[in-house]
Amino acid sequence: MEHVEYFMVKRIFLSVMLAGASSAALGAPPTRPINGRVVVTTNYYTVTGSSPREIWAAMAQAHPWKTNQNFNATTYWTARSQYSFQAGEDGFRLVRYDEETKVTVTLPRWVPPPDVPPEMVLRWTNFFNALALHENGHVTNACQATAELLREMGTLGSFPTRQELRGAAREAENRVLDKYHARDRTYDLETQHGALQGARW
Repeated sequence: MEHVEYFMVKRIFLSVMLAGASSAALGAPPTRPINGRVVVTTNYYTVTGSSPREIWAAMAQAHPWKTNQNFNATTYWTARSQYSFQAGEDGFRLVRYDEETKVTVTLPRWVPPPDVPPEMVLRWTNFFNALALHENGHVTNACQATAELLREMGTLGSFPTRQELRGAAREAENRVLDKYHARDRTYDLETQHGALQGARW
C-alpha cells in the first residue's frame, strides 16, 4: 500500500507563465503577464472493515458528501481569476491576467486489520488504484482548462470600452469552463464513473 499512498497524497503545484501571443500584430506592449496555477490537494476519509461487505458499507457511511449518489471518490475543481487592463490609443487592453484553479480530490483510505487475508489487501489495492486513475482524469481536465484559459486571454485584442473588454474576458472564461465541465460529465458517462477502468468493488 505504500506506493499507492505516495502516488496520491502529494500536493501538486503547476505554474504557467505565457507572454502575450502575437504582440506585434495586436499592437500590444512587449509583454503581457498571463499567469496560471493549478493546485491539487488530495483528502482522505477513513474506511474500516475486514470483509468486502463491511468495507463497502464503511465507504457508504464515511464518505464526506451526503447525497443520494453513492460515489466512492470525487474530484471538484474551480477556477478564479483576476485581471487588470488599461486604456491606450487603440482602446482598452488586458495588461495582466492571473488565474488559479483549485482541485480537490477525495479518496477512501483503508488500513487493513492484522488478520485480513492478503487477497483482500490485493483487492483493495487494485480498487484504490482504479479509483485514483479515474480521478486523475478529472485532474487532467482541470489542467487542460487552465492552459486553454491562458491561451484565450493571451490573444484578447483591444476593445473600445472597458465594459466590452470585461465582457469578452468573461465570455471567454465561461466558454472554456463550460467546455471542460462538460468534458468531465462525458468522461464520467463513458467510464461509468470509473467502473470501466476497474473501480468496481
